Amino acid sequence: MANDLSKQSKKKNKPIHPIIPDLTQFFGELIKRWFFWVTLISGIIGITVQYFYPNLRIPQYIFISLALFGFIWSAFEVYRNLALTYRKLMPNVMNPYSELKISLVEGNEYSYEIGNPYETLEAQNCLMKMKLEKKEFHYDATGVLYIEDRPYYSLPPIYLTLNVRFENVGNVPIDVLANNISYSKDNFKPFNVYNNKIQIDNKDIVYPLHLDPKIIFLLNMSYSIQPEETLSTTNAVLAVAISQLAPQFSIKLKVDTLDDIGNRKIYSLDKDVSSRPLVDSFVSQWQGYNQTELLRLIKIPIRKNVPQ
Repeated sequence: MANDLSKQSKKKNKPIHPIIPDLTQFFGELIKRWFFWVTLISGIIGITVQYFYPNLRIPQYIFISLALFGFIWSAFEVYRNLALTYRKLMPNVMNPYSELKISLVEGNEYSYEIGNPYETLEAQNCLMKMKLEKKEFHYDATGVLYIEDRPYYSLPPIYLTLNVRFENVGNVPIDVLANNISYSKDNFKPFNVYNNKIQIDNKDIVYPLHLDPKIIFLLNMSYSIQPEETLSTTNAVLAVAISQLAPQFSIKLKVDTLDDIGNRKIYSLDKDVSSRPLVDSFVSQWQGYNQTELLRLIKIPIRKNVPQ
């Protein structure tokens, strides 16, 4: 989709010259000027009368000058008005400027993703230890891992993805150099948010990202959510912390840019993000992996699901 938008943005209309208006339009506007007609008709009448009455002492060049003055003045006014109109209809190349518009994709602003708890380094180390110690472990029909008849669970990787829209609304190219995210930590305790990866059409990108004028890119900005190092990493403590997250937390996305005329600017986007979908995703996963103890801690009805 981003590529389609980019291709559409590169299509150029026929350029309009900001200084030399179309001659047809120029003369069309000129003949609408009353001052032009008054001076022209006055000059013609004066020259005609001078022809039939040569004894008049008024020199002919006065009437010619009057008509010429009316033409020049009216032409100047028409040119000025048309030039101002053209400049409003096209990028002002005489005054280049840069501006990056940042927004979230309407209807698909952000999403959470929770990974497989058995694909973490902790889970792999645990399985290796069980094999070395020759302890009993097995997977049931739904794919839940049991170690000595107890369902095993490890905190899975957690990601927050922002679906961001970049649009260069200026008239000079822009290079996006970097991005940084900050958030209201008090409302998102005990977790931290870190940069993970940025993609366009499922392909990783690296900065700088070049945007020509009127180009639009749709980016998937992924951030890793990890518990604070000072927090006990027992599943029970983490489960309670997850269930007690504030309803929402604020994020600020800052984007560092450099345009073709050497101006460096930082643009920002503020957004309130709900933590409820994250809590619901964890509850669904705990139910699927038979984590009855975690569900009891946060007083959620227990049911068995196939793991997501």
